[in-house]
Amino acid sequence: MLREWMKASILTTTEAAQILQVSRQRVLALVQEGSLPVLKETSGTNLFLRTDVERYLAARNGLLDISHLELPPNVIAFLLDGPSTAVKRVEELQPQFGDLHTALAYFDYMDAAMAGFYVHGGEDWWRVPGYGVEVARLVLRNAAGEEIWVQGANCGYGGGGPRTTERILRLFGVPEDVMEPLFSDDAVVIVHDGSSWQANSRHRTFRQDDATEQWRHPSTILGFDGRNLVLAESRHNAWLD
Repeated sequence: MLREWMKASILTTTEAAQILQVSRQRVLALVQEGSLPVLKETSGTNLFLRTDVERYLAARNGLLDISHLELPPNVIAFLLDGPSTAVKRVEELQPQFGDLHTALAYFDYMDAAMAGFYVHGGEDWWRVPGYGVEVARLVLRNAAGEEIWVQGANCGYGGGGPRTTERILRLFGVPEDVMEPLFSDDAVVIVHDGSSWQANSRHRTFRQDDATEQWRHPSTILGFDGRNLVLAESRHNAWLD
């Protein structure tokens, strides 16, 4: 039964490209910009969850239904769209949202989830990303504490995800020099103190040399037990020390 589920639910890069009707190169670009989550990266091909690919396709076609997600009361919008659409939708929400007070950007889904910027999709158990959870890697907060969550924007490298964050923050007048850490640091907090913008950054919570592979290893799983985030393991991992 597990073999049948894997065959039906896990896609290669070529299979994902066929469903999306794009080239393999475009699929890799979607991964780099943070629009399409990867289940596992290998030297030959990436592996994707069919549900992630179909969700991206629905978002691209304007058919994504997030009505089942129970957002925190202070979140006025959770944008799961691709980068270009996300920028446009933030611009549309800007009059309602008002001035930006704080922006939080994360490279890693795990750090964003551990900071509390996730929504449980209703399943009994999930892994991050996918498996019934949606995680925001860019959070915009106004002075009243209202937030806009964006999934397809992030930080930490020179790709499309941080560029999307940069385009969104420009809408709120954040200076270019303040945004520089978006392209190098794993977690960035940008705050307006009433007179000027300040940026603070840090490296991810879990060490970069270990976390990615251990995080993807089936012996380590970040999940939801119906009430809380749970980090489970079946053997010792150095990055948990």
